[in-house]
Amino acid sequence: MPRLLKATVIVVLLCSVLLVNTATPTLASPPQQGDDQLRIVVHDQTGYYTFVGIDSAEFNQALPGATAFSGAPTARVALADISKYAGQFGLKDASQELRFNKVSQGINTSFRYQQVYQGIPVVAGELLVNYDGRGRLAAIAGEVSPNLAISTTPTVSVDQAKQTALRMVAAETGIDMADLEASAPELWIYDARLLMESDFPAHLVWRLEVKPTFLAPVDYLVLVNARLGAISLAFNQRDTSWGTGQTSTSQNRAGLDVSITLPPKTWSVSMPATTYNSNHTPSTRGAGSSTVVCSTLPAGLSGAGSCDGTSTYSAANAAQFFAVDTAEYYKVFHNRNSINNLGMALISNVNYREDASEPYDNAGWTGEEMVYGDGDFYTVDDVIGHELSHGVTQYESNLFYFYESGAINEMFSDIFGEFVDQWNNVNRYGVPDPAADRWLMGEDMAMGAMRNMKTPAAGNPPQPDRTQSTYFFYWKSTSPYWDNGGVHINSGVGNKAAYLMTDGGTFNGYTITALGMAKTSALFYEVNSTLLTGGADYEALGAALVQACNNIRSGANPLGMTEADCNEVSDAVLATQMNIDPVAAFDYTPKAGTCNTGLGPYPYLFNDNFEAGMGN
Repeated sequence: MPRLLKATVIVVLLCSVLLVNTATPTLASPPQQGDDQLRIVVHDQTGYYTFVGIDSAEFNQALPGATAFSGAPTARVALADISKYAGQFGLKDASQELRFNKVSQGINTSFRYQQVYQGIPVVAGELLVNYDGRGRLAAIAGEVSPNLAISTTPTVSVDQAKQTALRMVAAETGIDMADLEASAPELWIYDARLLMESDFPAHLVWRLEVKPTFLAPVDYLVLVNARLGAISLAFNQRDTSWGTGQTSTSQNRAGLDVSITLPPKTWSVSMPATTYNSNHTPSTRGAGSSTVVCSTLPAGLSGAGSCDGTSTYSAANAAQFFAVDTAEYYKVFHNRNSINNLGMALISNVNYREDASEPYDNAGWTGEEMVYGDGDFYTVDDVIGHELSHGVTQYESNLFYFYESGAINEMFSDIFGEFVDQWNNVNRYGVPDPAADRWLMGEDMAMGAMRNMKTPAAGNPPQPDRTQSTYFFYWKSTSPYWDNGGVHINSGVGNKAAYLMTDGGTFNGYTITALGMAKTSALFYEVNSTLLTGGADYEALGAALVQACNNIRSGANPLGMTEADCNEVSDAVLATQMNIDPVAAFDYTPKAGTCNTGLGPYPYLFNDNFEAGMGN
């Protein structure tokens, strides 16, 4: 079995005779009544809206121009509502340029649409229409690639695209091409401005995913230019960086082997849950050297009702217990039925190795199940909650694991992983977490905490606590960090906001009164499920948090959300400066002489070795 050496994110600058559309966008005039009540976010590159919303609970009205209907909103009603704002979002004809995707349901409801051009979907081109607790049009959010005028006829074949993608992933991960498989390439349009700062024109691409044939947290999204044959974008969509990049001692890897006693646990969840022991091999799910440890919901973290029946904090006991515990958190606080909200089975694999000859220093969500390296090094509650929450995001907003949207993806996992930790209030010794451990991410791992959500600058590496912090990271040619454009670094902004909303505090000139965990969890869950699209940035997140608060209090409002609460949310957004573009500028200028005109090798603008201890 080949060894996975690293996971890499690549953005390749393509040379082309295509010209960038530099025309100033013309915005259609939105409905006039209530304009001073609207919350609007404008895309800093396209010049079109990415968010428009109204605090329907405060102003007791829907967005201006909302379609009148009886009963519950429908996809047809939602499309009609988008059409009223089509010009502001960069659309000419919403009925022709949008394709219905799905309905997202939190406390409130959103209808999601995919942008298409001549029937071809646009990467990160998505809009959603959000209705509050009383069924009133509350917000429209997302981004599109405006004024498209490109060829949709590929000159690169499907087989060429597939081979290009396979060669790239093989080169960047160290996995043999024979052990990789690619999905069927599909034609998409790629406008880099929807994911990052860029002046490269939108173009036709073949979109595909490349994964190994064996289980590993490797799932590359690859975009191959369908006219030139070069790679436009490629990055690993899986979170794989808990590892320190150093081989831990067998003593550390064996864990503490402590005996713990907890009261028996009664679960409200009922999904299947199985933990396998890979026995230090690449085998999973009972194949090869893998064996089933347990397939029942555990009565406790140790003892007769635990996964392996021992009285110790073992890898299997912890993996099974805290996976179910995470699902229980989502059920209790958000009435969610497992990771996909449809009763998805929880699969865990402990003592896993990609190469039987060398320990696997990591843990991760593969898109379908969990894998953990040797021993109980990573099977701690907030790590498990973090990784399984990547699965929740996968099925909700499906944020691209790249740049600001990737940082928000990481933020959601940190927040819900920490909330699981605070809720169960138990550490690996079976006793309540010390007060000093509150808001630390991964503190029960032998290596210690990776991030500090209360004080992000105290993390390793330091994280920003606001968008204008000098720690806010954008890739530059002189930077030693890659990290998918800073997904594990820039998550600190949202983490700080969650801390302020939950516990309160004074920061950056604002004093926030605590909302507590239940209300804060509801806000972030509502945003993830109903108010963000895949390419969302921090400005969109800030607007969505305030929107979610007002949406919640406009309906049944089971948590008793108040106008004062929403003011605190707004202050937390302002304190962390989500309403302002990040201070750092993106450096996308290639070095002289590196731009190719043919189909030869192209310069890598990103190269992230996740095994180099970026932290998760």
